[in-house]
Amino acid sequence: ATNGLSRTEFGFLELWFVQKKEKVSALHDGLEPDPIERARLLRLEASKSVPSMTKPCYAPKSKKQEFKDLLRNSYGNIVRAWRLCLDRDHNGVLDWKEFQKACSDIGYAGNRRE
Repeated sequence: ATNGLSRTEFGFLELWFVQKKEKVSALHDGLEPDPIERARLLRLEASKSVPSMTKPCYAPKSKKQEFKDLLRNSYGNIVRAWRLCLDRDHNGVLDWKEFQKACSDIGYAGNRRE
């Protein structure tokens, strides 16, 4: 029975099967790292080259997008938010009082006139 893993799929498995080289002199110890240290250095170099892994970059959301996200989080989708939160008197029109009530219901803290 096999578990379906191959050495090409998982690079770390070859670390278990690496044969140790004979040491020529004490000078060679500092020049060539052991396989585990070499793998750690390669992972460290790879993580430095990918900017998303080192520091998350969050673009600031617009006030409109923040409001829409709050509606989606509170009601699941925009249509349900319209029916249950925004258009409370079901006349198909959003008036100022309905909008203010919706903002307070979903926790929107931004300027409501923008």
